[in-house]
Amino acid sequence: DGSFILHRKHLIPQVEYVFESDGKTRAVPEENTLHFENLAVEFPKLMAKYSMDGRVRLLAKKVNVGKNKTLTHRDLYPATVKLINDFFRQDFEEFGYTMVDSFDEEGGTPYSFESNGV
Repeated sequence: DGSFILHRKHLIPQVEYVFESDGKTRAVPEENTLHFENLAVEFPKLMAKYSMDGRVRLLAKKVNVGKNKTLTHRDLYPATVKLINDFFRQDFEEFGYTMVDSFDEEGGTPYSFESNGV
């Protein structure tokens, strides 16, 4: 059933969108790959490249903004971080992000939400 397949693809590694099934051939050119943390800059450039500037825009509206913003990435258990690292390993590697062991300021791998430019 199509809805089951769509449901299963809600959270899949981005490499499955960007690379062909062989895992090596890019389906999306590297220059068209956008990084969420730079979306406000990269998206308009992509739209201009295809003469779509002004026709498609990002909305500035923030969703799910609440008063109690206490849950952050620092609240993840090391076991949860490991699951994320394992499941999205190819995404980290292909798109230049650093995997971390934990978000403990005292130890663990230094982390950043920025791509290393891959």
